[in-house]
Amino acid sequence: MVRAHGLLTPDDMLEALADEFGLEIDPLDDDTPPDTDRILEAALTGVLRRLAADGGARTTVAPRGNGIAQLAKALEENPTLAKGLRLSSPERLSA
Repeated sequence: MVRAHGLLTPDDMLEALADEFGLEIDPLDDDTPPDTDRILEAALTGVLRRLAADGGARTTVAPRGNGIAQLAKALEENPTLAKGLRLSSPERLSA
């Protein structure tokens, strides 16, 4: 609703969510590039899985709508989910 009415830009919303959840914003340019299938999957699901530069797993989520509340609930119930989790906006993930 906030974004739909132009009250916040996608980047403003992303920064607010990252602050609220205590997560890093993924610049999407610092790890091993994903293959085409993973990029297409990420555009549809809002979840991008790839290898970090250090060889570890990296998961980036771009929540929208009810996905924001679901992410908040999941992190509240299990704070360890935040390990290795980063945020992006749907617009950045689809670019």
